[in-house]
Amino acid sequence: MFTLGLFAGGMSSFVSSGDDEENEDDSDAIAGMELTVQGSVLRPLVFFDGKGELMGHVWSGTASQPTPAYQATTLLQDNEERYALQNGATLQLSTLGAISIDLNGQVTMSIWGRNAQSKVEQNTGIALQGSLLLQTSFVKLSVEFDVNQEPQLHLSSDLDFSSDTSLCMKLMQSDSVLNKRTVKTVSIPGSKFRKVQTTTSSRKIAGLTHALNQKNNDMCSKIAKS
Repeated sequence: MFTLGLFAGGMSSFVSSGDDEENEDDSDAIAGMELTVQGSVLRPLVFFDGKGELMGHVWSGTASQPTPAYQATTLLQDNEERYALQNGATLQLSTLGAISIDLNGQVTMSIWGRNAQSKVEQNTGIALQGSLLLQTSFVKLSVEFDVNQEPQLHLSSDLDFSSDTSLCMKLMQSDSVLNKRTVKTVSIPGSKFRKVQTTTSSRKIAGLTHALNQKNNDMCSKIAKS
């Protein structure tokens, strides 16, 4: 549904030591972000193109504050179906869902300390509504429900190029709450009988830090000890 990719190149002059000058990459410094939303590839967002533009960000600190990269609300599902049962009853099912995504990022870089930090935050809101209706000549049954959640995902990285280059990446998922509401209604056509039952519930989903790979764990331990 949502894919995020980061790319960078031509940074060897910043992250390599003086002994590696003969192996430096002569290509222009460039970095950016690639997004794919619901199978559609969006135009890449370029953070900087060229060392001059990069140094401009470093001196002015324009990238040190959260910068919006993608903000949109899209439709996840909009469906309605009807079924005629053998006993003459009609069953109707409808669902409607949407997702709102706010993606922003920031980066700080110190030429003197020879380190850099970046953070990408994805704030998401998901809502789903649905109903199930069973209608006959003598009774009418309906169940309506709605579910919503606001999950958050944080990707942070620490780069230390004071000696041997070390990169530590952390992918964290914050605590979130899953809210659900269900309304059941029973009525009899031609009478005043009507019964409504409403049920609400909330479930707390604990946050976690995703394990990436052992090499990344070793890099994080090295940076933490420095």
